[in-house]
Amino acid sequence: RLRPDHFSTALFQQVYSAVSAICNEGKQLTLTMLCSRLPEETEDGTPMSAYLAVLLANSEDAGAPDNYIDTVVDAWARRKIITIGEAAVKSATAELKHPLDVASETEAALRDVIGVSTADQVLSIGQVADLAVRETAAAYQGRKKIGFDTGVLALDEIIGPLIPGDLISLLGSSGHGKTALATQILMRASSPSLDNTKGNTSFFISQEMTGIQIVRRVLAAETQIQTRAQRSGSVNQAEYEQLESCATDLRRWPIFIDGTGRQSMSQIANKCRSMKRLHNISFVAIDHVRLIRSSNPRWTEIDTITNAAMELKDLAKDIDVVVLLLAQPTRESQKRETWRVRDQDIFGGDVVKQCSEILISVSLPEKWLRQREPSEQDGKVRATWLADCDSWRDRAEIGVLKARDGEDGLWRKVIFDKER
Repeated sequence: RLRPDHFSTALFQQVYSAVSAICNEGKQLTLTMLCSRLPEETEDGTPMSAYLAVLLANSEDAGAPDNYIDTVVDAWARRKIITIGEAAVKSATAELKHPLDVASETEAALRDVIGVSTADQVLSIGQVADLAVRETAAAYQGRKKIGFDTGVLALDEIIGPLIPGDLISLLGSSGHGKTALATQILMRASSPSLDNTKGNTSFFISQEMTGIQIVRRVLAAETQIQTRAQRSGSVNQAEYEQLESCATDLRRWPIFIDGTGRQSMSQIANKCRSMKRLHNISFVAIDHVRLIRSSNPRWTEIDTITNAAMELKDLAKDIDVVVLLLAQPTRESQKRETWRVRDQDIFGGDVVKQCSEILISVSLPEKWLRQREPSEQDGKVRATWLADCDSWRDRAEIGVLKARDGEDGLWRKVIFDKER
């Protein structure tokens, strides 16, 4: 996607041209080979070999080159637009051309910029097929894992892996396990990869809970020490040392948590792009969509959610990450005589479903039942209610309301430990 003229300086254009030529010729790229294709010195008299050595050393901590393609091309497009604008101003003020001619020439020049910039991202079906087959080959050979699983076997069997570029929406009523499930999936995504040397880097944007609240859940899951005991300090010496040891282990996990609070969609997108450049994140969880702050004073809450869903879908594809978006059902849907929500129950309308590759529902039936306890007088109904509560004790229900290539409307009962 990059061309030499995308770079702003002549020297960078020369270096990129030389690198491209060597690679396209199938030769091994070395500093010696590269120096042979370039002038002996830079314009300020620095030996080319020394200059390239510094560039190479600086690049080692810069992350993946792919992360900079959009930045370089965008900067090139901005420079072109500025140049076109300056030329248009000069032509318009000189009064040598008819205004319509100036406008027509300016429009044609802008179309060239738009056409070149967007066409670079268009691939033929054969090129895309080659990429897909290469990914499959890498997975088959055990060199690269495609996507992430959730760690919940019953769910993974239905939806398959979560693929970078996907927007996954997780729907559930307040207090029914959304954040718990999202945290578990995020931990699973960040677990050591197939080479056992590095986990996939994840980013949790929590607009509802603080970072400490989230990490206490993780500590509880890892140590089996309840969050309530952690908060109150009701632990013995051995448990405290266990928590300290777990906290030390968590330093090695590539997970970042942003507990800033309510943010606009532009703030969220900018943070995700920065985290992609700095830490090459692969997975983003956002808790939750109703807390995203409107960037337009005229928008309703529905408008804000609609805009967020569309932008997050674009963001997932643009920076090649899985985005897990937490959502809530409408109040009306929670009044029905069932804990199961439907895809049309999403607060914010159908756009969230349309933008999502996968839509998952999670609920705690026992909690739902406890909130609807019948009176003592109705013995038969109460007996049935008690039996239902007992059958759902320490259990949650996960439903798949939309699947990428599987069956919709499937529900699974899973173990849920509310303390951990």
